[in-house]
Amino acid sequence: MKKKGSQTKVLTPGGKNLSVLTNTILLYEKELRQIASIMHEEAGQSLVALKMKLEAIQDNIRKGDYQELQTLTGGIIKTIRDSIAELSPSLLYDFGLIPALQWLCGSMKTRTGIDIDLDAKEDKVPAYDLEATIILYRTVKALLSLIVCETGPSRIAIKLGTGKTRMAISFSVDAKASSKDIQRLLTHPDIPTLEGWIGSIGGQFSVEDKKEGHLKLILQYPLTASPR
Repeated sequence: MKKKGSQTKVLTPGGKNLSVLTNTILLYEKELRQIASIMHEEAGQSLVALKMKLEAIQDNIRKGDYQELQTLTGGIIKTIRDSIAELSPSLLYDFGLIPALQWLCGSMKTRTGIDIDLDAKEDKVPAYDLEATIILYRTVKALLSLIVCETGPSRIAIKLGTGKTRMAISFSVDAKASSKDIQRLLTHPDIPTLEGWIGSIGGQFSVEDKKEGHLKLILQYPLTASPR
């Protein structure tokens, strides 16, 4: 990916160099895309070819066996496609942040059964460059996964809004978690990492409301976010 200007050496509260952190995130993203591409080209296409071969020889296979093989093959193809999207969603690169987040919330809702609602309008979100968009998406995905794993939520409402100088992404969580469980989430070892990701594009992480059964987290980003 093309670097944007000079890499300013800004330090996070933990003393990490943001230019190094940003480059690490983007390198990780590049590797994920490469893995997704290999899975698509080698495993996915081979299975599609196998499915077509089964269709060609179905007259030579018992009907019950043929249907079972087709079902198994179709299921494996779907699993691979879902895994490719999880690794590196093409929506993020082709259409931007909001379509990728819509897919993410729908996918996680289907997989977990948790009511995950996304309130976001594309015309309200700044047109960030690709590098900043990647970091935004990865931060939201990782934080959402942490919330699901650590708090046992019944509902998560995610809202994107913009002010004069900043964009905010809020997570309102209704959960069965106790105050102790919520505190465990907020002190999770991955939280400082996510704060570093947010800080790499000039953003901030904050807790607006914290009580038993409810939690509200806020990610804020400047409207002109760009990796440092």
